[in-house]
Amino acid sequence: MALVGGVAGAFGADPPEAPPPPGFATRILKVEGDLGSTAGQAHVGFGLELGFNALWLTFQQVGTWGSRGSPRLNDNFVELARHGTASGLRLFVEVAPERMGEAFIYYERDGARRLHKLARMLRREAGVVDLVLRFSPADRTLTELGDILRYGRSAAPAHIDLAARLADKLPDPARLWLAPSALPGASTPADGYVSSFIDAVGSLPSAVGIVWPGPNRPARNVGADDLPSLEEELGARAFLLEDGFPANGDTDGLTYALILGPLRHRDPALAVQVEGYVASPMPRLGGSRLSLITVADYLHNPRGYHPDDSWEAAILRLAGDDERAHEALRVQADEWGGWIGELNYRTAATDHPDGAARILRDPAASNLFTWTGRRYPERMAALAGLTDRTFRNDLIEVMEFRLAVARAVPLLRRLRELDETDPRVTAIVEQLSALRAALADRPTVRQVLDRFVGASGIPERIVDELIE
Repeated sequence: MALVGGVAGAFGADPPEAPPPPGFATRILKVEGDLGSTAGQAHVGFGLELGFNALWLTFQQVGTWGSRGSPRLNDNFVELARHGTASGLRLFVEVAPERMGEAFIYYERDGARRLHKLARMLRREAGVVDLVLRFSPADRTLTELGDILRYGRSAAPAHIDLAARLADKLPDPARLWLAPSALPGASTPADGYVSSFIDAVGSLPSAVGIVWPGPNRPARNVGADDLPSLEEELGARAFLLEDGFPANGDTDGLTYALILGPLRHRDPALAVQVEGYVASPMPRLGGSRLSLITVADYLHNPRGYHPDDSWEAAILRLAGDDERAHEALRVQADEWGGWIGELNYRTAATDHPDGAARILRDPAASNLFTWTGRRYPERMAALAGLTDRTFRNDLIEVMEFRLAVARAVPLLRRLRELDETDPRVTAIVEQLSALRAALADRPTVRQVLDRFVGASGIPERIVDELIE
């Protein structure tokens, strides 16, 4: 398996001893999608080259729940894990009770029994000692009557009780990390989950670590004084900082922008405050490379890290010696390189086909797409010269998404202004049909265009005529 070979080659069977790094001791890279895919293998290999020394995987990526609820591990994962853990690679496996194949009832023993079995299997077959118990933001209120009678309406006491029971029976030297539905911070929900969590956290063994997303997610700033205030409420225990950068909220692969800026506003003191840092790439793993290079620079030397210098070096690394490609990437990185909450910060919330009606109502936004239609073809041609082909392929495809949208914007704006019976409608619809026809060999790009047209607010009859 190529991935296993890459791990073995990167770490070696007997790695030479080296002094501890000056930055974060545990540098964790999330792996999105299929671990065995070409994209997944390339992502892991690239991360190891950057100096990440741990991987974060969900259980869905490493195994399955059998028909009787017993866990099974994938052979390719077991092979990877054995090579990796034997040579220093640390693996974190995240499991979410809500994704264990059936309704999870906290007061019953079966769920905890299945999790215990998984922990033993991960330790015995794959050498994995770090298990992450994940509860989603939506899982803050209990619905099953027996759970409510035992714990109350808030799910926090049930989450802590499950974590405590699981930690009590973990095989040595396994460790449990708890990722609650919410933690104290700027984005604390107003439903009582956090206050209930704080009230019950005293029963959580101190050996259970907490996965912390920072003061909010994604966090614009994470300072040295953010964690001590959290420790006052949750007690002295280990923390992992699960940074929401450069993730962009793209759940369906149709977002027509990438995060191309550098990591900013992370306090160097965090390196000694947390046990590890978790980098969260976009689902487009190749497209995440520019930002991940800057994350790796920060993790290696947080006190000497300069975002803009790191950004420039990352652009040069991905572009190579092609000056035209380098200049084109520099321009594109400026366009999509804004920091969280600032100008040019592009996510699924701002640049997704479902937001078509919002774009078409805003003349300024529509005019920006006119500019895109003029500039992108030449820039994309220049970007074909990028040295890093994995990054290049993701970048150009997303630019193709945006270009297809840009070409549709003036036509859709005109359709919105005309009465459905206006004779001019026919010619505009024909132009949109021609745009779709030109994308016959680019089905994903056409899917973005169709989604944009469907969300544009034009009459449903016209949408149906266009998208048969």
